Amino acid sequence: MENQFSVAVIGAGPAGLFGARELAQQGVRVAIFNRDIKPGGLAEYGIYPAKHTMKEGLRKQFRLGLDQPNIDYYGNVSIGGNGNLTLDELCALGFDAVLVTVGAQGTKSLGLPGEDLEGVYHAKDVVYFYNKLPPFSQKKFHFGKRCAIIGAGNVMVDIARHLINGQKADEVTAVVRRGPNEVNFTKDEMKHLIPYLDLEEFEKEMARVLPALQAIGQDLEVGRRQRERPVGGRVHQHTGEGRYPGTGRDPTLHDLERLGQRISVAPELHLSTPSLSLSMWFFLNQ
Repeated sequence: MENQFSVAVIGAGPAGLFGARELAQQGVRVAIFNRDIKPGGLAEYGIYPAKHTMKEGLRKQFRLGLDQPNIDYYGNVSIGGNGNLTLDELCALGFDAVLVTVGAQGTKSLGLPGEDLEGVYHAKDVVYFYNKLPPFSQKKFHFGKRCAIIGAGNVMVDIARHLINGQKADEVTAVVRRGPNEVNFTKDEMKHLIPYLDLEEFEKEMARVLPALQAIGQDLEVGRRQRERPVGGRVHQHTGEGRYPGTGRDPTLHDLERLGQRISVAPELHLSTPSLSLSMWFFLNQ
């Protein structure tokens, strides 16, 4: 086709793939350059491996775009100052435009002493590890038997599943900045963890933290609705009022280690998998 526009797309996550599809449908010749071997970005490497239906549904959508004759895909090609091609070199290849869709590549720091020690990892690195994305799949992670996860979203649930099933951890503690209203996971996601939790302890902890929840206008029932009644399992949950209890300051990693000593491992309750104590600490700022 004469006078056909050509566009380079950097990144093959959902934004890059759907952007490339839209351009191709307008008659544009598209070349996709992706750092990873497989397309999909976090939709491929950020979803828990056992979520087969979700992953395959997304892959099907991506294949529909990549199968278009005017889209070329180049995997395992990094673009940047230390990459296979610099941005200037890519532009010099004669593209009419370059669409950059590399997503959020960075990670957040809590600013706590000890974050750079062995055994302290960013969630993204762990997720890439168990999804077998090079070079993270070759990295050595030292998780141990007692683990803490900072956060209460669906990534926390996924990593807890990996620690339980993949690393055979004895104890997992989720440290949460806010209260039950702000947890970001569904009942369907949480059902994989419920058999390991202590329901009796959950109710005691909700009763203990009720004044703090009421002071900030949170509904106690929200926390209860986050879990379904399990079969043969128990919920074990702890909450913290204000900042680190009794100090008026944010917790340090040393504080979290001390708090973890108060958490007992739940006994085996006719489960086919190892026993686990999964706990949650809510730090409610009033």
